[in-house]
Amino acid sequence: MRAASYEANGPAAQVLRLGDLPTPEPGPGEVRVRLATSGVNPSDVKSREGRTRKIAFPRVIPHSDGAGVIDKVGSGVPPSRAGERVWVWNAQWKRPFGTAAEYVVLPAALALPLPDHVGFAEGACRSVRLFISGSAPLLPETFTEFRSRSGQAILERYGMSETGMNTSNPLHGERICGSVGPPLPGVTVRVVDDDARPCLPGAIGGIEVKGPNVFAGYWRMPDRTRDEFTADG
Repeated sequence: MRAASYEANGPAAQVLRLGDLPTPEPGPGEVRVRLATSGVNPSDVKSREGRTRKIAFPRVIPHSDGAGVIDKVGSGVPPSRAGERVWVWNAQWKRPFGTAAEYVVLPAALALPLPDHVGFAEGACRSVRLFISGSAPLLPETFTEFRSRSGQAILERYGMSETGMNTSNPLHGERICGSVGPPLPGVTVRVVDDDARPCLPGAIGGIEVKGPNVFAGYWRMPDRTRDEFTADG
């Protein structure tokens, strides 16, 4: 089978190799999935780079998420599962071989049924509960393309070092493309012009924030603290 693998920790461009490896066989209680998609998440990247743990096997096929069709089952697994559309999770957790390959073998409990109306690309993202964007504006094209591929809408929010989170799209409900959502509970936000007067709806201005999330001031910088805080907090 074709697979991406690495034999040492490091940057992807330096350690990942694409090549032919033996096709695995399922053991007792396991299934083999012919993969259509493979999902990469931050834990996969950190593991490969060695930031969270050092490589524990002579060779690793990365990625723990994916989707495909069960093509073979091991002893103790109902034969009826062969041909089942599934999404998989934790494929490479404490095992050497994950989903960056044509096939993966894993415990049957980690291969869950994928409804016919759900695509394999969406299936590869099914183990991720929430995708969040912050720190910089999310392009509408990125929001739309990501949703079409994964079936999930990114939750965009807005915050600052001085305040933590200020506004957010809803966890439950429609998330609006191009918006960072309303203020969080207990937080007040207003937009003001260059003369510190509140702007009319739709106007462009500076953002002022009030709430328990706002810090007390800049460390040992009383002049800057005085300049940045308004009389009403």
